[in-house]
Amino acid sequence: MQDYKANLTLPGRARSVHYKSPVYYVLLVLIAAILFSRLMLSTKAQKQQVAQTADSQQNKESDVYRKLLPELSAAQKKNFEQEMASLKLIAEKFQPAITAAQKKLGFDPEAMNAELLAITKDTDRARRMQRQKAFEAKYEPQVIKLTQAAGIDVAAQRRQMISLLDLKNTPVDDGRTLGIVIGDDQRQVPMPAVTPMPRPEVTPTPGPESTPTPTPPEPDVIERSYTAPYSYTSTGGAEVERRATSSANASTGDMIIDVSALGAMSLYKEASISQTIPVERGIHRIHVSVTLDPFMYAIGGAGVGYGSSEAVVALRITEGSRAERIFCSDRESLGRIIWAVVGYGVTQQWRPITLQCEFTQPVSETTNYYSLVAEIEGWAGAGGFAAASSTQAAHIRQFQVSLDRR
Repeated sequence: MQDYKANLTLPGRARSVHYKSPVYYVLLVLIAAILFSRLMLSTKAQKQQVAQTADSQQNKESDVYRKLLPELSAAQKKNFEQEMASLKLIAEKFQPAITAAQKKLGFDPEAMNAELLAITKDTDRARRMQRQKAFEAKYEPQVIKLTQAAGIDVAAQRRQMISLLDLKNTPVDDGRTLGIVIGDDQRQVPMPAVTPMPRPEVTPTPGPESTPTPTPPEPDVIERSYTAPYSYTSTGGAEVERRATSSANASTGDMIIDVSALGAMSLYKEASISQTIPVERGIHRIHVSVTLDPFMYAIGGAGVGYGSSEAVVALRITEGSRAERIFCSDRESLGRIIWAVVGYGVTQQWRPITLQCEFTQPVSETTNYYSLVAEIEGWAGAGGFAAASSTQAAHIRQFQVSLDRR
């Protein structure tokens, strides 16, 4: 048998290598390694390109929704500014009397403000509740004494504030100061149970084994759940270092906002997480809910002057990446605190939140895409020697979607 030789050129000089030679196999391994390395680099580049394309699309969707935020918050912003203007008028009316009483009694509103802001930013639930009770026990007698020294009828002024701000039909606390807590009324509408229609019974027909089994019809209601990681995030509102911060993490489903107004300022901050979903043709009604669990909010306000703070949560369903059309929404104010002249208020809650809405899908011959947006908002404004704060921390447990063909 004849042995064949492979003519391979080695660095430095040319020579023939016998195919049984160890050098021959070493060269084959090196060539194979080089080809495999190039293949892996090509595959990695393709994956990076796909990931970059996905990130680019998500960034585009986030930017589109962020541009929509001023329009979505316009009505709330207008109401908030009107409320602050009304509170300012009340505070200015009694400013000379309260300033004289403050000097007489040596009342320190700045110390009061600092303690309140520290309470609303405390992340330990039990400690925060203890500090809140201690704060109320310490400052309520001082505030009552201050208003008495200024000759202010607290009950009458509370009634005037409630009327001026149109709060007659709103549940408020029975406070003894000019700080009014518009608390969470624990409104949580139970999610309606969506029961799929039973599939029709299919009775087997006797016949030869080759007779195909009838395919059952598609269900009338399709249930889908979406958990982290989600599609994209968005944050918006005022940009004030250490006074207005927000963050949202699509990988974990966590959102945080912290807004603190001190002196003459009004601030707003928002954080949201979105999930983009496809809905095929033939679906008539779409019901969406989102559960935030765990969820916490703390709002507070205090001082000599005036102020307001509020915590809000919302669910919105928008038109996919365009976000120009909102098909349905559920927005809830969890709590508000307002005060004028001199006063304080603080409230906090830890509990799950469920928001939900539904709409009829527009007729389409193709698959439609929708964005499910869960959002938290914080509002805080103050004037004079006053401070206001709104803090929230939320985790999206899941988006639940029911697609109804009927």
